[in-house]
Amino acid sequence: MTTALAINGVTRRYRLGADNYVHALRGVSLEVEDGEMVAIMGPSGSGKSTLMHIAGGLDVPDSGEAWIEGTRIDTLSDRKLTRLRSKRVGFVFQGFNLLHTLTAKENVALAAEYAGLSKRDAAQRAQELLGMLGLRERIGHRPAELSGGEQQRVAVARALVNDPCMLMADEPTGNLDSVTSAEIMDLLARVNVEQGMTIVLVTHDHGVANRCRRLVEMQDGLIANDGGEQGL
Repeated sequence: MTTALAINGVTRRYRLGADNYVHALRGVSLEVEDGEMVAIMGPSGSGKSTLMHIAGGLDVPDSGEAWIEGTRIDTLSDRKLTRLRSKRVGFVFQGFNLLHTLTAKENVALAAEYAGLSKRDAAQRAQELLGMLGLRERIGHRPAELSGGEQQRVAVARALVNDPCMLMADEPTGNLDSVTSAEIMDLLARVNVEQGMTIVLVTHDHGVANRCRRLVEMQDGLIANDGGEQGL
């Protein structure tokens, strides 16, 4: 199989004061194969979100290497890294991160425009994706007019609009009730199976983690357990 993501010996610490640091990652190595759906779990402060941010090029390690589909990303210039993220990695966050002055369609289309699509093509792509995700009647609504689940569907559409090789989700169901959470996980599982999309998902919810094929558990900035493929 092709390696979609490789993290090799990554460390990351954050400075809190003159001589006060928190060590978020202490030498983490992880490989994710193309088409896998992986959950990363751990208590608060275990390093799981830091790991995802470095894996997706949102942060850089103090040492070690991060690779996406054979491209080393931790040494890229800001310009090249921004371009890689916009085309090859889709992000979904707990807080949706939608622009409240834009409609659902405009939120999705804007990501495609940033990646180089024309305004017309971006709008068409956004409309198609939102329709596929069950939001055909809501494309003209702004985030305040949408439910939490609908907002997260818009966020998923935005993440997918540029046909990335990988989707990274940081607590994507954290602001949702259990029923809506299950609907979003159904959607992500469908994207994983039908499109062969590699998905790396950070969560504290065992029910969400159990929907993924593989579970990686973190503790104190290290991988405590990589249980391999789960039986679903």
